[in-house]
Amino acid sequence: MPRGESLLTRAYVDSRSIGREYDQWTRDGILEHYWGDHIHHGYYPGGQSGVGFKAAKVDMIERLLEWGEVGSPRTVLDVGCGIGGSSRHLARRYDASVLGVTLSPDQRARAEELTPPELDARFEIADAHALPYEDNRFDLVWACESGEHMADKARFVAEMTRVLRPGGVLLVATWCHRNAERNVLERWLLRRIYREWTLPHFISISRYQSILRDLPLVDVRTADWSSEAAPTWWHQIREALGSLGFLARQPLSVLWRSLRDTYAIALMITGYRTGTIRYGLLRARKQDGAQSEQAP
Repeated sequence: MPRGESLLTRAYVDSRSIGREYDQWTRDGILEHYWGDHIHHGYYPGGQSGVGFKAAKVDMIERLLEWGEVGSPRTVLDVGCGIGGSSRHLARRYDASVLGVTLSPDQRARAEELTPPELDARFEIADAHALPYEDNRFDLVWACESGEHMADKARFVAEMTRVLRPGGVLLVATWCHRNAERNVLERWLLRRIYREWTLPHFISISRYQSILRDLPLVDVRTADWSSEAAPTWWHQIREALGSLGFLARQPLSVLWRSLRDTYAIALMITGYRTGTIRYGLLRARKQDGAQSEQAP
């Protein structure tokens, strides 16, 4: 964890608090109303928001899969599955058996409600720091914007590698910070974002790359898609302004959370504009014949 951020974040971010926050967001229904099944960034070619808000997030999944060269996985682990949008998409696209894990019981319940019985997609409560699955199980381990919630990034990546079968692909999209020393204003901005979104801390894309290279992984690649992802937040504001009638019908507690979220969105826009926040991609393949290793 970056120096000076550990004590500021550890006190109010743990797996229980993350699960509680997502329980509340799921019960409110606001997040699902605006974001749909896919609670993650959209993909905007050239930074232009010419597609629909929810369609852009589906496009992000497709672009990630194309970039990640995942092949035709038969078994998939979706780490940080939310209400199951990516899990259902992967199950349909590959006719695969998908297991989604989350810290939120309400998210798990909603994911099960939204998943038609013909899809081979299941959902469980599990902590990504200690996945309760045997070694070498999954063809694809997918984590779309869950890494930012992990207190121990090295353990998070090591656990995903452990349950990945030899020859399988690890594909991660995650919020990062820029690869440089941060000034006082940038540190203040990040602390506010951590608090509003219940995040322990970010690391840089290059730090993630170093972690990957210390594991039994090959074909390690990273990318920075900040320009393609950043328009998500302005697009979300436009969506919200077009649904003020829906918001006006909500109880005061939900209105208050919505105001807080608007503040957090403004922080995210500032973070991308200043280059403090980066949208990082990680892709690697587990070595053929690699022995399982315990997470550090």
